[in-house]
Amino acid sequence: MPAPPDQRTASWQVHTSSPAETSSGSRGGPCHTCRRQRLRCDATKPSCNKCLARGVECLGYGPRAILWVQPKWPAQVGKSTDESTKEPESMAATGKKKGRPRLVLMPKNTRESPAQSEPQARHESEWVFVNHADYPDGRRALVKKQAVSSGLVPAGYHNNMLALSMLDYMNKHIVSDMVLFDNEVNPHRVELEYWRYFPDVIIDMVISCCLTHQVIRCHATQDSFPQTSSNVRSQLVHVTKHRISSFQNPSVGVIFKHHLRTLRQLGEDLKDQELRYSDVVLAAIITLVRVEIQQSAFGAWPAHLDAARAIIAQRGGFQTFLPENNANIGEGLATFVFVDVLGAIFTPSNMLNSRDTLAQLEYVPFLDTICRDGANSDFPCANRLLECIIRINQIRFLGQGVEAQGSDLDAACSQIFHRIASFDAAAWAQSRLLELGSSSPPSWSPEIRDTRQNGAIAVPRATIQAMTEDLARAFQYAVMLYCVRTLYMDRGKSVPDSLASLVAAPLQSKQQFPLDVENLHQSALHGLLQALHRLWAMEKSSGPAWVGKFSFWPIWVAGMELDPRVGTSHEQAFICASLQRLCYYLGALGPLDAVSALQAVWAKTAFEAGAGQHETWDRRLMVPGLRYMFCF
Repeated sequence: MPAPPDQRTASWQVHTSSPAETSSGSRGGPCHTCRRQRLRCDATKPSCNKCLARGVECLGYGPRAILWVQPKWPAQVGKSTDESTKEPESMAATGKKKGRPRLVLMPKNTRESPAQSEPQARHESEWVFVNHADYPDGRRALVKKQAVSSGLVPAGYHNNMLALSMLDYMNKHIVSDMVLFDNEVNPHRVELEYWRYFPDVIIDMVISCCLTHQVIRCHATQDSFPQTSSNVRSQLVHVTKHRISSFQNPSVGVIFKHHLRTLRQLGEDLKDQELRYSDVVLAAIITLVRVEIQQSAFGAWPAHLDAARAIIAQRGGFQTFLPENNANIGEGLATFVFVDVLGAIFTPSNMLNSRDTLAQLEYVPFLDTICRDGANSDFPCANRLLECIIRINQIRFLGQGVEAQGSDLDAACSQIFHRIASFDAAAWAQSRLLELGSSSPPSWSPEIRDTRQNGAIAVPRATIQAMTEDLARAFQYAVMLYCVRTLYMDRGKSVPDSLASLVAAPLQSKQQFPLDVENLHQSALHGLLQALHRLWAMEKSSGPAWVGKFSFWPIWVAGMELDPRVGTSHEQAFICASLQRLCYYLGALGPLDAVSALQAVWAKTAFEAGAGQHETWDRRLMVPGLRYMFCF
């Protein structure tokens, strides 16, 4: 039964942005390109979606005249005009073929008349000025420029150059943002001289990923980039799924072409009994998960994650792929662990899979070997905090059963909170800088210089350490908010009654949080926002050493815990602006999707929650038919 008009309700609605919705052009007949290829055309001027996706020019709207002629086959070229007049009679004898005759565009070198060929010859002839030393007066002579025939280009030259250029782009602009501190021993950097040994499926994903990175960075600095408002007043909540196809860019067609080739090649490899469970296929699937998340946080990454889980289970479990077992998947194992663990954060408790959630406990003894305390990942979370996230996911699942109110579960919650509160952010930041100095060449100095701008910007070591500490505190407060919200507030537990004296002691000695634990949630949220503000205040002055580009997940947690009913509009604006800036730094559309999702959460909380009530973590995550990830 529908609600009465005066009742204030909110509902979820999924909206996908597309160029057809934003185009202001009038609908008309099909364009010439689609008519020639006999395709259904949407008649969007000046170019239709199909032509844009295929990377071709939509004919009929440019200055060049269109001339349609019948194709001349090689056997018909030498025929005389007399023979051509007899052709209709022979066709009438054999019977006229039914159907529409095929039309082809007249080639550029066809000359129908002298009046038409002479201007064309003058147009195609290009002249350049050169200096001849044997000229006595030093005059310049005109020398005709000879065009290189396409037949002289080696086979596969353009594809090989595209692959090499994208690999070089990845080393220069993407790999440096996949680790906390970039240096010469970056494990994600590839050696270009070995590029021919890479499988085609990996090369296709590299091309798709790099072109997506270029397109998003190009449009993120323009006024046409989708902007979202932080002031939500409408009762109808829209969750917009931003797609790379919504950008008017010629590279979009190339992106989808290589993405389709990736899926087709993976499908063929999965049909092969020998390759189905190989290291190459597993590494390709894990990489495809990141490519899908880059193009949209609402993408098809869950299906690829399930495929990776199936391969790992078939091979004997997670420990089979540890480095000491000579597994050849590179940094893919760390990526799998992060996606598997963080994916549970964005899943409601009643939808958590028992086998997958409890299997995450197998990662805990090997976090030092795999994740390296967050140093070699674009999710620089300390192993101690990552372990707490794994155990929180486990308790969230167990809290749905009969043991939800058990004393053992309460004791486990207290231990988790104690480990989070006793985390030393300053010591973690100091250890990361020490590792950077030990792994870098002797010529490395404690200052990082930005040479890409006019004039080198020197970033002192003290500034780098301060930023790293703020980033570590942001992760600490974000994990604490996740713990307090899901293990205490949503379970109806009173934080003062649940916390043991062992938990309160380190808080009082370190003075990281106020002793009034009733306001623990608000204190942690305030600490998280302050750390984020300090971190983003150093954006312009830190150059490539700025570590705020890794603050995606803490920003999202801060947005989830904001109460829109208590005058937090300035913090909402800060969160939305920061996420939109992260689209440029990450070269991904996930932060823009996060803005849309947070605005929906704020509107839903403002209209549905009454005075003194709060929306649980699971209710805020509920988006019918959607799964998402806002981490990297």
